[in-house]
Amino acid sequence: MISQKPGTMDETAWVRPEFHVYTRSAQRWIVIPKETAAFETMPADLSIFAGKKG
Repeated sequence: MISQKPGTMDETAWVRPEFHVYTRSAQRWIVIPKETAAFETMPADLSIFAGKKG
């Protein structure tokens, strides 16, 4: 997982989220692509995030 401060990247076209967490409280206008993993809350098994690199 990468933590990046907003506004610090000049070119963001290459950035693609690998997963979304806490989607239960997402705004209605947020569109999460079907091919992207999404979790309503924080998964109990965090090993699913192991090896993810941005």
